[in-house]
Amino acid sequence: MERLLNYQDSGPIFSLALIDKLDILTALFDDIKIPNAVWNEITYDKTKPDYEKLGRGDVS
Repeated sequence: MERLLNYQDSGPIFSLALIDKLDILTALFDDIKIPNAVWNEITYDKTKPDYEKLGRGDVS
């Protein structure tokens, strides 16, 4: 059974990035869907902490 995560809010992603735990997502879920509006919010401000990881989608 595939484990799917569909984010509707950027808050949890920012929180995981701040504590350097984005890798939890790939450990728990086979597929992660992020709507365009949420992705745009995550990658809009290049001055946010961990933008480099978030902007590349680097969760591994």
